[in-house]
Amino acid sequence: MNTFIILLAQSKDKTTTEIFILYMAATILSFVIMRLYFKLIYKWRFKSLQFERDNLKKHILAINADKVILYKSLQIKDIESQQVAKEMNTLKVLYSQEIQKKVDALEHVKQLFQVNNKFVNRNN
Repeated sequence: MNTFIILLAQSKDKTTTEIFILYMAATILSFVIMRLYFKLIYKWRFKSLQFERDNLKKHILAINADKVILYKSLQIKDIESQQVAKEMNTLKVLYSQEIQKKVDALEHVKQLFQVNNKFVNRNN
């Protein structure tokens, strides 16, 4: 009976080692197969994502170029609007001066008319 237990113990060690080796081989094999499968399946998706990324980078560069052009245009328009505001202020001043001249002229005519009325009233 001792020999049977010894044989059983030896076979358990050997069997355990064999099972462990087969388990490791199965794990490695499944990892390799999984890697090849996903590489095959997702290769087209990866390429399409790279293509999309490259297109987006080109689009971003185009947008940045447009942004620079628009910023320069905005600066030019800002300068033009400042010039128009200055011209408008100048015209307001000139207009108010002209209005004041006309008001002064009307006052002068009014005074002359009053003087003329006094003179006519005195002579009558």
